Amino acid sequence: MIADTLGGRGSVTGVDLSEERVSACRNIIRKYKAQSCRLFRGDATSFCELPPQADDQVVREKGSQRQRARKRAKQQQQGEHTLVWSSCPQVWAKGGEKTSRSEQGAAGQAISEGGQAHGAACQQLYDRVLVDAECTHDGSIKHIAKFREGGWGQFEAKFLSRLNDLEGLQRGLLRQGFRLVKPGGVLVYSTCSMTRAQNEDVVEWLLREEVTATVVEIEQARGWPCRPGGIQHSVRLDPKTSETSALFICKLVKRVST
Repeated sequence: MIADTLGGRGSVTGVDLSEERVSACRNIIRKYKAQSCRLFRGDATSFCELPPQADDQVVREKGSQRQRARKRAKQQQQGEHTLVWSSCPQVWAKGGEKTSRSEQGAAGQAISEGGQAHGAACQQLYDRVLVDAECTHDGSIKHIAKFREGGWGQFEAKFLSRLNDLEGLQRGLLRQGFRLVKPGGVLVYSTCSMTRAQNEDVVEWLLREEVTATVVEIEQARGWPCRPGGIQHSVRLDPKTSETSALFICKLVKRVST
């Protein structure tokens, strides 16, 4: 859907640690022949691959299927991010001067080490980032329905006990996603949880950590059947208000430093 919306004017990059979700996404991309898409398998809290540039070419892996599988397994053991699909043989960046390979490498290295890209390399970061963070799914009607027969004790054991671990993961995903956004770019943070701890608290933490982060209004939400979130300009959908599963959405912009 995002690739179709772009209409060939850019590229879409996805990253997920789950082999199952990556495979499902790859099958969808193949089925609908989506163009200008890249799909990585790896830890999104440390992902630092920059968008493809005008002179980037896709290099096919050489060797047998077994050799490629061993190579990918080794990369995962080393904590690397494996490119599992690309329909971006050549993607042209929007206007402006090209950034050299050394500048791109420096930007990626700075991000991977928890820093920020500077100068011309900043313009090679992403225009938009969507952080669809892993959560307890406590607002998803489909997921909750699974526990009606098994009992709520099973739900508590499987999800609520993970809250502490999820807090660190959600913060890491949001922080790295924000670092990958270029100045003036937009990030959207979203979960299907109804809890404040996985939504407003995570966004408020980022606002304290990143001085250039600011929450802005989601203009399209003016016509949605939703209610305000606990942070100004954030919104919540829920079964009562929206007649849907729960959803928290917050839009942030990275201000241009002066």
